[in-house]
Amino acid sequence: MRSPWIRTVGAGVVPELHFGPSSGLGTSIRFLVGGALLVVMHAGLYWIGLPKQARRRLPLWPGALLAVLLEVALGFGYGFYLSRVGTESAYQASLSIVAVTMVTLWLLSAALLVGAGLNRQLARSRSRSSPPKGTARSAEAPASSRASLA
Repeated sequence: MRSPWIRTVGAGVVPELHFGPSSGLGTSIRFLVGGALLVVMHAGLYWIGLPKQARRRLPLWPGALLAVLLEVALGFGYGFYLSRVGTESAYQASLSIVAVTMVTLWLLSAALLVGAGLNRQLARSRSRSSPPKGTARSAEAPASSRASLA
């Protein structure tokens, strides 16, 4: 509830923005902020799970983004599956609720592992493409290796 003074002064300075839960702008902002927080939380989880020496070499953000995208896709897919295949009474039984929860957790943990695997593959490809520190790549092979090739 706004006071009349704020409503009077604010009307001339800032146009009225509608950030309610049913507005498109409010929904978009909610999803963007929520998605960004999920990516940061996944990157933090990957960072905590790495040894200190590996934290500098392994990228975190690509795997975190992939894991979040997979989890969102799995969530929508699983919701679609439940709405099309399941019946209302089948999911009210306590054992089936446990099974649905376990399968969902298993799928989400698989998405986390796929993201960690992507980070590892990116680190491997990055280490193969860059020369070791202190050495420069030469355009020509050394004479000793040219002789062995002949």
